[in-house]
Amino acid sequence: MRKLPIVFFFTLIFTFIPTINPLVQLSSFVYTNDSHRYEKPWVLDIQASSFAHSDILPATDPPIPQKSQLFGGLEFASFVLVIVALLASLYVIYIIGTGMINVTFISFAAGVFFIFLSRAFMYLADEGVYQLSDATFHIWWHLLFYLSMLSFIWGGMRLQQISGSEKPEGFHGKDILVLGSLLLASAGIFLIANPVEPALAQVLTGSSIHAIGLHHFLAVVLAVQAASLMLYIKKNWGQILAIGMTPVLIFIILMGVQHLWELLTESWQLLNISESSIEQVEQFIVIPAFFFLIYGMTKIAMYVHAQVASTPTVAKNINSS
Repeated sequence: MRKLPIVFFFTLIFTFIPTINPLVQLSSFVYTNDSHRYEKPWVLDIQASSFAHSDILPATDPPIPQKSQLFGGLEFASFVLVIVALLASLYVIYIIGTGMINVTFISFAAGVFFIFLSRAFMYLADEGVYQLSDATFHIWWHLLFYLSMLSFIWGGMRLQQISGSEKPEGFHGKDILVLGSLLLASAGIFLIANPVEPALAQVLTGSSIHAIGLHHFLAVVLAVQAASLMLYIKKNWGQILAIGMTPVLIFIILMGVQHLWELLTESWQLLNISESSIEQVEQFIVIPAFFFLIYGMTKIAMYVHAQVASTPTVAKNINSS
């Protein structure tokens, strides 16, 4: 078990090898025409009347990047980190076993998984799998983020129920129903994003929902609710949970800060900065967030493993708690 921090350390170090030159790799190659978002404008059909203007297409074709620009540099680092965070969350579930409090960590792992799906959706959109307008692109990946926060909220609420019940129940049918519904919703997003694009883009483009940044605002609200539950766990539960809740709480707060930043800059445009600068700042918020999540889950796993190894009766207490 002592080797676990070393493994995570080297994993995180190698994560940042692609970010040696982030200023070069983070060039976005994003060109917009009204509501449309294209990372690779040189593949557009120039016969289309809406894109046949010289002020939209570049005078000369830009160099074709060898890899997706969205997942260069810091974006790639954050994608790897969320995978490491997911693995750390799954390890916590494994080491706790069938204990009653594992319902919380199963919900947390589901939340991390939905964040992973949101990054995967961005990647697929960047690769052209999804041909989306700017408005629908942001709505879809924000919906995946909502599912993540709802999973964290559910985990916190279940722990509140356990602490206040005379006959507490661990992971059972209701949890399967809730988390299963969230999983089906995420699958639905991937399945219907392209088919409903023409109709949905027409509704959302230029709408007040997109203009005022309602999707960002809802993300901040859900993050605040999730953070309040993490704070409750930290204050009211024993060491097994409290020991890792501070890093998890910081992770949730930083997720909220990311969307607050998007609300202030992308929707309200309170700061006159470029889109590429906005995206870079986001990554400097997101990457530390994943570090905190990994650190928190690793601390919980190490604590449980050490206690179970040193005192056999602890395992029984954990599984009955």
